[in-house]
Amino acid sequence: AVRRPEISERMEALGYEPLRIEALLALGVVLEQAGEYAQAEARLREALWAALRAGHDAVAARASIQLVSVVGDRLARHDEGLTWAAQAEALLDRVGEEGLPRVG
Repeated sequence: AVRRPEISERMEALGYEPLRIEALLALGVVLEQAGEYAQAEARLREALWAALRAGHDAVAARASIQLVSVVGDRLARHDEGLTWAAQAEALLDRVGEEGLPRVG
């Protein structure tokens, strides 16, 4: 199992919000890989909302994409997964698939 308390404490100690947000995203991915889907969903949602608040659209897009996998596939909440997919698509339109702004 993933040692969440230790990881959470270290993320909070970072003190730099963009890095904390990326750490939340990474933790969500690790939790999904460990089969802890409910916890993965919670961390990914937390990363998504924090990224949106901070204007960190590339991380918000990646969190949305991961939520498609966790919610739509792993947890079999297909309609909700489609909603996350639409949000990911909108964010990718804004930042580009490589996390860079699109030209034109």
